[in-house]
Amino acid sequence: REIDASVTSDKCWVGPNRKVDVKGLGSLGGMLYYGQGLPSVEGSDIEPALINPQLPAVWPQNGSADRMPYWPSYSRISEAARGEYLTWLAGGRKASDVQLGCVFLYFYGLERRVFADKQYREAAEEMPALLAEVRRLLTVYGNNGSFYSYANHFLDFIVALGEKNRIYKLPAPPQGAYRLMTLRHKMALGQAAVDDAPLPGSWAYSWV
Repeated sequence: REIDASVTSDKCWVGPNRKVDVKGLGSLGGMLYYGQGLPSVEGSDIEPALINPQLPAVWPQNGSADRMPYWPSYSRISEAARGEYLTWLAGGRKASDVQLGCVFLYFYGLERRVFADKQYREAAEEMPALLAEVRRLLTVYGNNGSFYSYANHFLDFIVALGEKNRIYKLPAPPQGAYRLMTLRHKMALGQAAVDDAPLPGSWAYSWV
């Protein structure tokens, strides 16, 4: 797990319009970190979301794989867990029966790209695709309370600080396990009231 301080995020990042091919699986798609030596944001370890092609992976049999820890890191999970993760990526990142650690590993990479790579012009250009991908993940895995909470707080932060449009004109948050109002709900309702505008049906349903 050697860390190379000269390796930057942008060298390892595979953008939305690019892809990584893995022998025996096909394309993993884009929007992930792939390579070796990328430090974590804190710089004390390897980036958890980094897929190191030099680390062994075993394709799981009958869909079974070792369970990942609550805070997974690609460099530390088992070979079978890596195989499950790579298979999930190659399958479109939508399998409902995958262990949640796979979803979080991928989500960690999206978080890093948004928060830690802001100095790169490409990262800003990719923002709509990155946010759309988090929203898509919520439609598939939003019934898990842990992921619903983390992903919605992520979107709340981005939308509240960076969105120039009125929030009630954006897609409403999907339903999740906790059925809680997010910060975006509160801001959208407030903005609609200030504008004396009718609340769009998707937002009204999400609120109810």
